[in-house]
Amino acid sequence: MNKANKVELYIKIALFLLFISSLIVFHERKKAQLNEIYTNAENIKTALESNIQGGIEAVKYLNTSAQLIVDNKENIPLKSTYLIKEYNDKGNYTADSVFDKNVVYEDKANISGYGGLKKDDATLREMEMSLSLIRYFKLIKEQNKDFAWVYYYSNKDFITLYPFVESKDFALLPEYKTKPLMTYATPKLNPDKELFFTPLYIDNGGLGLMVTIGMPLYDKEVFLGATELDITLESQSEMLKRLDHLDHHSAIINKENEVIGINNIVKPNTKEIIKIDSVLSNIVLNMPDSKGSLSFIDGKYVYSKTFANAPWKLIYYEDAFEIMLGSFFYVIPLIIIMAFLFYLGKLYSRTHQLSIELKEQATRDYMTGCYNRRYFYEVAEPIFFKNKRKNAPLAVVMMDIDNFKKINDMYGHDIGDRAIQEIPVILGKNLRKSDLLARFGGEEFCMILEDITLENTQKVFERVRENFENNRINVNGVEIRYTVSFGVAYGLTDSLEEMINLSDKALYDSKNNGRNRVTIKNCR
Repeated sequence: MNKANKVELYIKIALFLLFISSLIVFHERKKAQLNEIYTNAENIKTALESNIQGGIEAVKYLNTSAQLIVDNKENIPLKSTYLIKEYNDKGNYTADSVFDKNVVYEDKANISGYGGLKKDDATLREMEMSLSLIRYFKLIKEQNKDFAWVYYYSNKDFITLYPFVESKDFALLPEYKTKPLMTYATPKLNPDKELFFTPLYIDNGGLGLMVTIGMPLYDKEVFLGATELDITLESQSEMLKRLDHLDHHSAIINKENEVIGINNIVKPNTKEIIKIDSVLSNIVLNMPDSKGSLSFIDGKYVYSKTFANAPWKLIYYEDAFEIMLGSFFYVIPLIIIMAFLFYLGKLYSRTHQLSIELKEQATRDYMTGCYNRRYFYEVAEPIFFKNKRKNAPLAVVMMDIDNFKKINDMYGHDIGDRAIQEIPVILGKNLRKSDLLARFGGEEFCMILEDITLENTQKVFERVRENFENNRINVNGVEIRYTVSFGVAYGLTDSLEEMINLSDKALYDSKNNGRNRVTIKNCR
């Protein structure tokens, strides 16, 4: 294997290894991205569950506190309810301030109702109980800014809530009783008295779409109301955005397939409920919970898992194209190196080819493609001395075209050139690949043949002579024929030059003896 072939082989091996390395890097980076996405999704889900768990615990704590007060209702002092007053002719009432030097209440009571203030003992004591919860409302709200409202909603048509809203800006209305925040607490929809999560509904306080976490409150078997807190779609969407350091696509959906939080899929709409099947395909929505890895579905790598503590599901995904593109980015340096090596390979190949072409131009005759005189001597000298050492005979042959000047004079130099070009064609059909042929100049050619007998030499060149004699050349409608003469020096002399001279003399004899003949001088 020559140096050029070795270099090309090494470059090909390097390119192959780089290609395999690129595939490995691409695969590993893709795998790392998918693992990172899965881990990030798990962290987001854990954070959301933790936030929801805080809401669940808060609602349960409020409910337990309220239950303790209700169970000791006979001991509830009516200290604050006297401040509650009706403020319009529709029977709406409110309390805007509560002051008690012995009990730390909020400076704003946030109690609102409709249907006229009922003065019976049970209603007043329930109102007093709700007012005593305000300190806890504030504590819960301050610990979690994502909760919109914390409140007690009574079946007796009043509500006590935090943060405070002026009576001119908010009033409890009869239609509130038909909203999920109350209907989901009623014995009809919640006979087991369990904690509940509502579907989405529009908040009358102006905060848009929200869901409620609540728990019904009973006095023995009498339904009183519910301790509750609200979480807005906007806050859930903001939390998704805040938690997602990868900035991919995510949505929180409830069992009604409503979007209760969304990021990078569509813009959150706080006024109109979005059904998840309007933005994602059913094949994505119906996939089972992810277990340890993402699923490739619908051109996306998808994480989907149901919350452990809420009837919600987190869907988190990234388009496969983006992941592939992100993986490809890490392969770019290798691709650049591969391209550089490929360019070097092409450059080397081209340079090598140019070198071969230049060498060919320096060693070959441009008209016939045969080797030239200089190259003949470079190659023939080693052949001669090798056979000299072995004492093996050689055949050195000179030939030229008979009466070539007449061909040029009669038909022109173009046809003369065509006659010369025909020589290597016919010789090539009769000589062996190991035989060396060169154009010495004009119509004169020289050959050296080894490992051949005198008898075979005679046969070969007689056959070649006959081929030329019977050959016809047609050039632009002009048909010509010509003969050639050969001079052969067979055997060994003291030098290659001496053998060439002998073959030249033999050629001269062929010309003098009538041309179109083979003359051999045996120098053994």
